[in-house]
Amino acid sequence: MNETMIAMSGVVVTDLKKGEARGASVVSFRLLSTVRRWERGKGWYDADHNFVTVTCWRGLADNVSSSVKRGDPLLVAGRMRVRPWDTADREGSTVEIEAYSIGHDLSRGTTAFRKHKDAEPQRTDGDEQLKQVRWHVEEQSRSAERAVFDARRSGANVPPDLTALALAGGVGGAPTALPADGVGERSNGETPGNGADHGDAAAANGDAGKPASAARSKDRISTGA
Repeated sequence: MNETMIAMSGVVVTDLKKGEARGASVVSFRLLSTVRRWERGKGWYDADHNFVTVTCWRGLADNVSSSVKRGDPLLVAGRMRVRPWDTADREGSTVEIEAYSIGHDLSRGTTAFRKHKDAEPQRTDGDEQLKQVRWHVEEQSRSAERAVFDARRSGANVPPDLTALALAGGVGGAPTALPADGVGERSNGETPGNGADHGDAAAANGDAGKPASAARSKDRISTGA
């Protein structure tokens, strides 16, 4: 890479020039950097004055145009270029910095940084509270689903309306199916809950004196579960 990189501190001594070039925003200004030296018997004094033209492009140009004004102390980093020029009676050269980073010199004062309005969406307290509510509801829904699943695995008869409520899947979710575990499942595709209902019906028809658990066990054996 043959670019000459430079970092320079100085004071803005002209108004900002704003425009467009090649379809992009561009801002330029003149920066004065003064060399300070100390000499015995004389103290500190201004030695050399260096003027450079600073050019900013695109997003940096937009931010500089709303953040920098004449008289501001700045720190500028970028690529340095020396451009010769000549007129009918004079010739010389101009030093330019194509900046990629600019900031205020905090050794001379204070400033307050504001993020670009498009950098991050603005959040409110209501958004954070809604996020917490949604998390709690979804967590409770997952707990209810696990409880229904464990109850049906143990052979309990869970009412269909309670099963549908537990499997709602959170806020606005559609009911989902429980994972198949093979316990109490029939060969015709009936769920464990249906098998339990069938066992209760058998107990009511001919085995009223037997416990419901025995009727369900008989039902499992007769179906080959």
